[in-house]
Amino acid sequence: MESSLKQVVASTYDRITQSPDVLAGRVTIRGLRISMAHVVNLVANWMTPAQIVEQLPDLEEEDVR
Repeated sequence: MESSLKQVVASTYDRITQSPDVLAGRVTIRGLRISMAHVVNLVANWMTPAQIVEQLPDLEEEDVR
């Protein structure tokens, strides 16, 4: 059970990346020039994952969930 939990956590966070070469080191989604803060802001403003992907087509719905 503990092993499967670790796999879920790892697969959840592998989409979150940070590199000094991308967006001045801000946390991004899959190394894209889309900051995590921007996506969180969209979710906080009641946008659905489908709406966010429509607005930011480089993202996948799994990036937002």
